[in-house]
Amino acid sequence: MAHTRATLPDSTNVDASKAFVDSVRSACRLQLLQHSGSAGTVGGVSVGDLLGWAFTGAPSVLSDPELKGQVLRLSAAALEAMLSSGQLYTDSEDNVLLLLAEWLQANPQTAPEDRERLCKQVRLCQLSDSYLMHILPLLDWFPLSAANWRHLVQYRMELEGPKRSRLALAASGAYDCSSPWYRGVPRPQSRWDRGKEHTWAIKREALVAAVTTGQLGSRVDVVFSKTRSAKLC
Repeated sequence: MAHTRATLPDSTNVDASKAFVDSVRSACRLQLLQHSGSAGTVGGVSVGDLLGWAFTGAPSVLSDPELKGQVLRLSAAALEAMLSSGQLYTDSEDNVLLLLAEWLQANPQTAPEDRERLCKQVRLCQLSDSYLMHILPLLDWFPLSAANWRHLVQYRMELEGPKRSRLALAASGAYDCSSPWYRGVPRPQSRWDRGKEHTWAIKREALVAAVTTGQLGSRVDVVFSKTRSAKLC
């Protein structure tokens, strides 16, 4: 499988057969799901890189019920390997945080130490302003103290230079500015499913309840339908 991963053309290559690459990805995912109890390497390739390639990226997973269901079945060790991989593509780090939240909700038995390791793989400095400033502080399950959050926000606002270096020095012994939380390099920006039409539907009762209670910002259950556009069920 690792040898296949190394020799396959990218699915965006005009000379490659996308259908063939997709079928190999699907087979690769099934194999990885059967052996997802731990990280490590397969044929010299890290399991995290294989998972990142096989699952094509955070936004693609979140948009596809089948892919999402498979990711939610990964072990904590396998998910940690994928989140730490440089092969996990996304259009925004917001989607990586959202994917982690979905996994934790589907795996409520996750041990606190495993949850903390998973959270440590999110590149907080790459979150959008909306997520960093308004969503992240509300996540009581995310192991980030208010003091650490304030320091991280200040660190993110500063460009590389003397002031950022002083912030890193001041954090020595308290916050790890070399961790993924502070990483200044975004993940690879791409979407495997660019141009694909995803359809969905929302239950009428859920929408009415959200409108009448003023909770439009809260989560509602979304189901995918076979129609070509959004509709009320």
